[in-house]
Amino acid sequence: MRFTKITFLIFVLFSFSKAFGNEKRQTTDTTKHTVKIHHKISYNRRHVLPDSLLYYNDCVFTHRYTVIQRLGKYPFNKAVKILAISYNGEPDPNDDVKTIGDTTTPRKEKPHGLFFHNDTLDLSNIFEIKQLTAEQVAKLTNIMFNTKARIPNYHPDPGRKCFEPRDALIFYDKKGKVFDYMEICFECMMYESKSNKLFLTSVYCNQQFDLIKKFLISLGIQFGTTTTDASKYN
Repeated sequence: MRFTKITFLIFVLFSFSKAFGNEKRQTTDTTKHTVKIHHKISYNRRHVLPDSLLYYNDCVFTHRYTVIQRLGKYPFNKAVKILAISYNGEPDPNDDVKTIGDTTTPRKEKPHGLFFHNDTLDLSNIFEIKQLTAEQVAKLTNIMFNTKARIPNYHPDPGRKCFEPRDALIFYDKKGKVFDYMEICFECMMYESKSNKLFLTSVYCNQQFDLIKKFLISLGIQFGTTTTDASKYN
């Protein structure tokens, strides 16, 4: 009986030692394999999505505000009609000066090619105009209020020095008057509003211009988003 117990104990120790050795080898192999896979994934990421694009792709949607909450924010709480438009925002070089005889008199240039008369939009140089539906307004408010940066950016891109907007969002009140508007230049990555209260997104993120551009394209606005050739609109 004692011999049997000793034999059994030796067998268990031998089996455990063998199993431990296999496990160690397996762990080593698995570790090596994991390292290989890790390098392969990193290699693919660098080729599929460069680091610059990883940083650029930082706009994310949240569900912080419901549709009702978003519509309760300015300017949507005041707007009864919203237009998306494109227009000729490039200044005409012939309008820079006015020649009278031998003298050259500077002539004040109308700003950005978007004109209003008594808070009424001048349609004389408008190329495209789309009135937003309730569903489209909901999408726009989602971009403006439910978009944030994946990585906090404390140094937003100031855009370029140029500003030749070709697209705009126009907000009308219940009296049919324009109370606010936002002009957008996608080439220069700049925008301005009448009130300085309008922002593409509530928190700056690098894709905000692309988000608004895609939204305008979905409405059918092409000038300023997919083309800057004004010849076919004149």
